[in-house]
Amino acid sequence: MKTRIKSARVLLAEVQQILNRKPSPQYRAEAVLDGVVELLHAQRQYFWIGIYLVAGGEAFCQAFRGGPPARRSVTLNEGSVRSAAQSGTIKLVPDTGKSFGAGARSPQTKSEIAVPIKIASRVLGVISVESNRLDGFSYPEQVLLRRLSRSLAKFLVSSRGKLLLRKLRASLATTEKPAAEAKLNPSSDHSAALPRRRAAAGVATV
Repeated sequence: MKTRIKSARVLLAEVQQILNRKPSPQYRAEAVLDGVVELLHAQRQYFWIGIYLVAGGEAFCQAFRGGPPARRSVTLNEGSVRSAAQSGTIKLVPDTGKSFGAGARSPQTKSEIAVPIKIASRVLGVISVESNRLDGFSYPEQVLLRRLSRSLAKFLVSSRGKLLLRKLRASLATTEKPAAEAKLNPSSDHSAALPRRRAAAGVATV
């Protein structure tokens, strides 16, 4: 059965309902962004849509539809997500075949848009959308995504949104700590690893 396409006004109202939904053990903050991309992917027939949150110099994909992203995290020196996050302005690529350095994407992607999620000049995240059509984002579609980004920005500075950002930063800190400790204590790593290398009959344990 074909999905009935709703107007931008109705669609944004439904997004707001998702953002306003009271949390519960079954409906955590993480589920909010997932609900938003599910709605947008079905209603606007995007080839791919993802919401990235910015932390520690990278943008991390928190929710997506249309297949797994080529990379779950993007450093802020590459691609359209980087451009939107750094400049705080929309990055529109009408023809990805003519765009260089736009980052990893599906070969079926013909056009893409990245919209920053920000409060004042502070960028909290990026909405990344891909289309399998050339010039797939009309001006009304761009307006819809800008309005969506404003709603998401308000959510991210709410108590639930702040919790989501704190969890992301805590996860990032946990990942970075072992690497930092290894750099600070290289001798202990080598002395511990040496016996294991010998015991493994020439197979080094890294």
